[in-house]
Amino acid sequence: MPCMAIVDKFLVNSFLGWMSQEEADKHNVNLIVQGHEIFQTRVFCYLVEQICGLSDKETINMVELGADVGDYTKFFKKIVGMLDKKSFNVCTDVCPKAFKQLNEKFNDVDTKVYHGYSGTLDKTMPHLDLNDSFNKITLTDLLSKNNIEYIDFLHMDIQGGEEEVIEEIVDRELCDKIGCYFISTHEDVSPGIHQRVINRLNDVSKIIIEIEQPAFGWAFGDGFILAVNTKLHPLLSRIPSEYTNFSTKFNDVKIPGILRYHNL
Repeated sequence: MPCMAIVDKFLVNSFLGWMSQEEADKHNVNLIVQGHEIFQTRVFCYLVEQICGLSDKETINMVELGADVGDYTKFFKKIVGMLDKKSFNVCTDVCPKAFKQLNEKFNDVDTKVYHGYSGTLDKTMPHLDLNDSFNKITLTDLLSKNNIEYIDFLHMDIQGGEEEVIEEIVDRELCDKIGCYFISTHEDVSPGIHQRVINRLNDVSKIIIEIEQPAFGWAFGDGFILAVNTKLHPLLSRIPSEYTNFSTKFNDVKIPGILRYHNL
């Protein structure tokens, strides 16, 4: 398996330590995916490259539940295109502002955007107007609406709704239809949810990485779980350590604490 291939080509910067938003803006650093979630971003990019290499399908797809502004969908589309594959993406978010941004950013036939929530809704989330009605979207609905038979990547950051989605996957026997799971868990919303999700996933997948909240560098302070389909486990379980640790070999001497990558 190639090491530091795709990641080197298009991540801009990642940082070692803390930066203010003003400092991040000055140095063109995306604090969420290139700082607070740099390890998840690297591993995500790496596994997308591996799946593209292993699959004989022309189109690789991803479902992103709780997409916010769609950073991982953007990465996914970019990498798949670089590897001469087609991508198909499904994004959801319950926040009206995020939904609007997703529609504006991904105005193409290969990306479907839905306004709603999956699992349970955390009504304490900022930017929600509790006078609004909220549309619940199940994973089964998304598969049916988009004629998806197999999800290569399922990415979810749905503020406590992850447990119900995993229960849906197990109860409806969808596990054979999903390749890789990237899951943020939210102990602050539902205490004990991280371990409960692990317990359910253990029955249907192989867990590669699991870090309880706060998983700094992985999930913006949430918990994080990476799991893969049992059939893929022998091929995807050995992730290069460069992806899961800060490395000094990319240090930018002009900006102390910054790990420099090539521009997107």
